[in-house]
Amino acid sequence: MVIYAITFQLSSSSAQNLYRSCATSPAHYFNSPNNSSLQSAFGAIGKDLTNLRLAS
Repeated sequence: MVIYAITFQLSSSSAQNLYRSCATSPAHYFNSPNNSSLQSAFGAIGKDLTNLRLAS
């Protein structure tokens, strides 16, 4: 299971650290201070999900 975390327009570093620690890894956390970076974060997540393989 992979958990992504995104913050949007959140300036509190303690809150950012909390969300970062909730993500699977720091690479799965995205801080988005503006619309452009939020769009980029969702693009990166979408690209990552295209590599997803389901197994039973």
